Amino acid sequence: MFVECLKRFLRSESGVVSVEAIFWVPFFGALSILLVDATTIFNNHTHILRILQEGNRNRSVSYFETADEMKTWVEGQVSQYAASATVTVSEVYEDSSDTSTAYFVSTAVEVKAAELGMTGWFKMLHNATLTVSASHFIEY
Repeated sequence: MFVECLKRFLRSESGVVSVEAIFWVPFFGALSILLVDATTIFNNHTHILRILQEGNRNRSVSYFETADEMKTWVEGQVSQYAASATVTVSEVYEDSSDTSTAYFVSTAVEVKAAELGMTGWFKMLHNATLTVSASHFIEY
């Protein structure tokens, strides 16, 4: 029964949309893939931002003793989203002569946007760099 319906469909001459569909389907398919890639990039951006905020908060309440300890933790967490991400941690001090008491911690991650995408079909994303950063006051 399915084969007969398929034969009838292929022999039918009543369709006028088929020629236009040949031109439009690839365009809408590529647009859909671009939207999936963009959505995946923004979703992974949000996950990385959450990791930075959690790391900064843990540093601010002295869960991490040093900024290097926090950087190692952030690198480990971010590596599940982007293996070649670059993590930078900096602490700002109230008084430049007293570096024992930090005022706030700031963390930034630089990652290639293509690494966060799903398909990698679009060459325009291969050179784009995404920077995610967060800051948090240190509580004593």
